[in-house]
Amino acid sequence: MEEQTVPEKALQKWFEGKAEDCELRDCIENLEVLQQKTDALEKEGRHTDKANLAGLKRALRICDFLYTAKLLSANRSVAPADSNQMRPDLVLFTESAHYILVELKTQPGPERQGVQELLAYSAAMKMQMPYVNDFVYIIVADQWDDLLWYGVRSLILDGKHVLPLRGTKNAFDNQGPGDAQPSFSLSIVLELFDFDFTQHFEPLYALVPHTIAVDRFRRNPRFCVPMAESLDSLDRYFVGLAKAAVADCEKLFQTGFALIWSNQTGPTSEIVSLTLATVSQHWMLSEHAPDEFRTMKPGKPAGLEKLIISEAREARKLAMRGRHERDVFEWDSASEDVSRYFPQNDFSFDVIARHQVGAFETEMWRKGVTRSLFDFGSPLSLSLFLQDLVRTGLIHLGELRYFLTFGELAEFIRTGGAGSVGRPQSLWNFYDLMLAFDEFKVTRPGVQWNPDTAA
Repeated sequence: MEEQTVPEKALQKWFEGKAEDCELRDCIENLEVLQQKTDALEKEGRHTDKANLAGLKRALRICDFLYTAKLLSANRSVAPADSNQMRPDLVLFTESAHYILVELKTQPGPERQGVQELLAYSAAMKMQMPYVNDFVYIIVADQWDDLLWYGVRSLILDGKHVLPLRGTKNAFDNQGPGDAQPSFSLSIVLELFDFDFTQHFEPLYALVPHTIAVDRFRRNPRFCVPMAESLDSLDRYFVGLAKAAVADCEKLFQTGFALIWSNQTGPTSEIVSLTLATVSQHWMLSEHAPDEFRTMKPGKPAGLEKLIISEAREARKLAMRGRHERDVFEWDSASEDVSRYFPQNDFSFDVIARHQVGAFETEMWRKGVTRSLFDFGSPLSLSLFLQDLVRTGLIHLGELRYFLTFGELAEFIRTGGAGSVGRPQSLWNFYDLMLAFDEFKVTRPGVQWNPDTAA
């Protein structure tokens, strides 16, 4: 295919033969390189390689599937009876109930539809057979244009089982007297598994916390059984929220923490809080980010950065039209219009909210377990959150009940960088851990463009 484009029918016929004989795996030339790359990333164990490693491991699994996968159909419809025909190039199945959909692309025109077709095929099959295992996608393309390239990368990031292949046409093999058929060798497009999500940030100003809290009765041995059980349910609810939020954050390659803590408000009452902190993409535009932390990335902004800056500049021009640039109030008003293009992070709020159960929270209030409905608040930065803990004395009076980390903070603890404060037992320990993590990140090399100056 790289040497000479061939009709798709010839490639499909060759694929069918290899699939029927369970020989597809033997035709992949760089399996050893795939294994070496996977082993190297697993040994290093870096958080920033998490997406790369997961995709490579799934690719290895697919290659193992090909040892025993059986050919089910070639160019046959898999659509429900009431739908238009959908014809995958090949469908294979495994003993573990995986269905492998193979899409062959030899022409540049239709390549952009490859991912869309595979997703449509798998959805149609899933609706008919809901209890099958994960669907597996094998895409063989000659020319990997940008839409196909990033479409497949999107599948990998979404956790799909994807094996992207590039084919090479070999010399003709004599299949019979007077009959010559083309054959192919395959190689995994390993570059598709290279993701770099490394970006410099300062934890004290980049991490944005969101807290939900409720005033409730403190535990008392004299409580009746129903009240004690309700308090247990409330505790489990908070822990469940924290775990669900962290799971979502890990899927999106976020960095931060979930903290359950409490402070006594009276002889029989206390406030229990869940604080989730995640990194804000545009943290440097916060008014609380010190100017000395705003460093410039070498070179001019490109891609999405360039687009955002361009639109922000136009917004400032429109906002200042007919106004005097030296007027501080008019300039501040225009800056508000510009700031919409660099939104601060509401991610923490959204993640907690998507897992909250309003009916349960209301029930706890109606039963008298909580003294009010849940309340919430969002400091603009981790720095302000820590300052409030110290200023109010909660850092001494409060109790740390549960603590989970994810992303680079979890790696910082796991690799020993946090030292003795890596497992905080109190809010003071938590405070020290955050300062240690901030110092670690500040001293690491890394610069980022300053969108405030650029816009």
